Amino acid sequence: MRGAQAHPRVHLDTLIDNQAFTEPWMFFQEHRICPVPFVRFNVDSGGSVHCCCDIERESPPELGLESLQSFGNICDESYLSLWNGDKIMEWRWRVLNNKYEGMCSDACSKKHRILSGSPLFPHKDLVTWRHVESIVEHGVYMAELPGFVQAKGSRACNLHCRMCRANATTRITDEESKTNGILFAEVLPEYIHSIRVLEIAPAGEVFFHDQANRFLEFLRDYDTENLSLRVVTNGILLTPRRVTWLEESDIRFLHLNVSVDAATEETYKKIRLGGKWDVLMRNLAYIKERRQKRCWNNRIHTTLSFVAQAPNVHEIADFARMARAMGADAVNFQRFGGVHMPSWNFFVSRDPVMMSELRRQLRDPVMSEPWVLADQLRRSLD
Repeated sequence: MRGAQAHPRVHLDTLIDNQAFTEPWMFFQEHRICPVPFVRFNVDSGGSVHCCCDIERESPPELGLESLQSFGNICDESYLSLWNGDKIMEWRWRVLNNKYEGMCSDACSKKHRILSGSPLFPHKDLVTWRHVESIVEHGVYMAELPGFVQAKGSRACNLHCRMCRANATTRITDEESKTNGILFAEVLPEYIHSIRVLEIAPAGEVFFHDQANRFLEFLRDYDTENLSLRVVTNGILLTPRRVTWLEESDIRFLHLNVSVDAATEETYKKIRLGGKWDVLMRNLAYIKERRQKRCWNNRIHTTLSFVAQAPNVHEIADFARMARAMGADAVNFQRFGGVHMPSWNFFVSRDPVMMSELRRQLRDPVMSEPWVLADQLRRSLD
């Protein structure tokens, strides 16, 4: 593995000319450089650190990239040492030289956008001139701290949804508890001032974790005026008290993504085992009420999510209308990805009745509204 001083300065000295670009992200776009390893820091539920979810899992052995699956563990190394460790600098070196083969999955939409010369959202808004200057000055060593941090938290959840039932658990493991303690009680409070986007998107439920709850409860005590917070939740534990925590903080923007998957209580009970439809509707109504009273001053964006599967495919269009009535800014539709419920995953079986119903739902006029995000469903028809 190359150390910081062993990495050549690649081709950047001949490429860089700040005057040639009006925005820093244009430098990355022009030279097909993925900004992710220069701005992003992901921590999974066990403390493993990486910068991207689209790592090639089966790269050719001769490339020697199997060690780049993880850059280390937050429980064993410090935030700063992981950010400029040998492994992430190796990743950056390959990106700076456009050596994506064998490292980045062919399924990575970010890679395809970069290689086609398209801007990479949302990361293009995170790169600054300081990032460009750091690359020119230091190469793979990044003087700027991560601008985007994703915290996975834990797989523990208060629900047992059908699509993730194989991995569902209500127990937080000792490993997850240790990771959460370090992440939410030490790392994030210390470095929150340098983070521009914090995404708490656990495989389980964020408000089911004590450490994450304490962090969010006292968010108002931290320097967060430049922070955009993204929270993925099933909404059951998103009570008025917890909404108040977020409301009283100084965060610049809050993006709530609430997973619902149904337009009726009957369907909801089939999919989200343990959930209570009336509680969810009450919590969503409270958020809508607070927004109508302008308590958020346009600092919040709410997305309701829907994973299409056999029991709910007939409610797709109705869900879009319901979400809008509940005050959602956007509706996000995804295809079922589970392998343990094959009878529900008609995207794999290509069940003709289910596929016909999907086409019918997508023809509904509401599905053409700009706030409805259903491209993944449309691509599944090809």
